[in-house]
Amino acid sequence: MSFEQINGRRMPISVLLAVPDIEQAVRLRRQLEPYRCLVHVASDASEITESLRRFRPDVIVLDAAIAAADHTTVFTGLSRRSPNNAIPVIMLAGEEMPSGWVVRLQGNAVVPRGSCGALIYRTIVACLATASCAA
Repeated sequence: MSFEQINGRRMPISVLLAVPDIEQAVRLRRQLEPYRCLVHVASDASEITESLRRFRPDVIVLDAAIAAADHTTVFTGLSRRSPNNAIPVIMLAGEEMPSGWVVRLQGNAVVPRGSCGALIYRTIVACLATASCAA
């Protein structure tokens, strides 16, 4: 994959995809790669923390099930994610997600779990555009 500039943004878009289900991770990775997303996968809170230490993703797509399973580690890891929390967080959620979590995680958007890659990609682009305007 090349790292060219498109509309002033480095391509591909680096995505930390944090989902507990490997089948869901594979499906979403396959759906996002055609949109020139470089997808890194984490399956639990400790992998999120390690991934954030190893590279700086442009955006984090986080399944609420991971936050529910180990919310203290997730909240702590994401609160240290970058200066001014500049990395947008998109939550994948079902009905189990407590409403205050998006606020506590400083989430930028919520997308229903099971959404197609195209909707997630459009949400990524919108969050990145909003983040770059705020910077």
